[in-house]
Amino acid sequence: MHENNQMEKFNTNPLVTQSVTAGTSSLPQQGPAMDCEWGVDYMTFSFSVDESQSSLTSSLWTWEGSGKHRYTDKEYTVYKAKLTLGNAVVQVTYKPEYAKAYVEFNPSRAIKPKSAFLSPPAALKAIVSALLDQIQDALCPAFDVVDAWTGAFTRLEHWDELISIHRLDVARNFFIDDVTTVKAHLMKAQPKYGKTNHVYWDRKGGWTLQNSTKKVGHDRIYDKYAELQGISPDDGIGVKAGTFRFEAQLHKDRLDKFGLKTLNQVTDENVWNALLTRWGACLWAIQVPERGTLLKAVADLPAAKKEGLLGYLYLAAEGQTSSLTKEHVRDRNRLAKSLGLQPGMSLSDLGVPRRQLDLYSGTLIEIDCAQEDVNEAA
Repeated sequence: MHENNQMEKFNTNPLVTQSVTAGTSSLPQQGPAMDCEWGVDYMTFSFSVDESQSSLTSSLWTWEGSGKHRYTDKEYTVYKAKLTLGNAVVQVTYKPEYAKAYVEFNPSRAIKPKSAFLSPPAALKAIVSALLDQIQDALCPAFDVVDAWTGAFTRLEHWDELISIHRLDVARNFFIDDVTTVKAHLMKAQPKYGKTNHVYWDRKGGWTLQNSTKKVGHDRIYDKYAELQGISPDDGIGVKAGTFRFEAQLHKDRLDKFGLKTLNQVTDENVWNALLTRWGACLWAIQVPERGTLLKAVADLPAAKKEGLLGYLYLAAEGQTSSLTKEHVRDRNRLAKSLGLQPGMSLSDLGVPRRQLDLYSGTLIEIDCAQEDVNEAA
């Protein structure tokens, strides 16, 4: 199948359309978010190959290598290819000794050029199928059966169950109108089970906060707008200032945990559950205060505690708490956090919590308004 035909297939195939419709609710929901700003950003998968219907002399192969296994001295051969599907660059590796092929690429680029667009989970089956059609002459999947009389190939009905997923990057876009404050509070958040937070900056203004966990995989939130500066995407795919992205990289343990081991399991519900769980583990649903309301936040404290806490917050902001006892620091931190204040931040960034970074809405939501809506719904 030719590439142009494949792209027409993507544009008309209902699998490419997000399986949920747009909505405006900012309240936490049981199901996936009802917008199109989340999905799959990258994937690696494998499938078994029918060697009798494949060709190692095909022009698809751009590299051939061989070697010996470290412990057995048994020789092996590897074939590699690089091709394009839409705007996606696809890497294919074939290992004849295992009759297995491994593929890695960004499925979002198969539909749109480089932008903030994310491939809907429901689109992956159509995208992968088109890719398999493109490489079939050189690398025929074991689930593509050839008719001995006509030579026509038929793909087994449940072929997607035979595609093994090895890596899946799931992501959600955020639109933030107070970038400076949000960055400051994110950098102070302490993820569950995380070893540490790493912050990366680059000369172009890029910013990434990464959570390295004890389990396999990484989570990160970064400035997508800064990353895409200088790129001129097609009309309608531009990225506005304040666009951030939360991304969870899923490998073996996480894929197993979230039921995403095979292509047929990559559903809206499973992908959203992975996003929701990793977001919760990162504790990045930070609350952002109303500027200039620090005194209002401590207004109900007795005068002595108010003075003591304000003094402690200033010392913490200046990094001057080393002379204090652990017990004193612990007590002050506990009091501060009970009021929604984060020690260590500039006093101008502290105050009465008014908005929260919300995964479902993909933006900052009003905390008070959200609570009122919950009460009304009850």
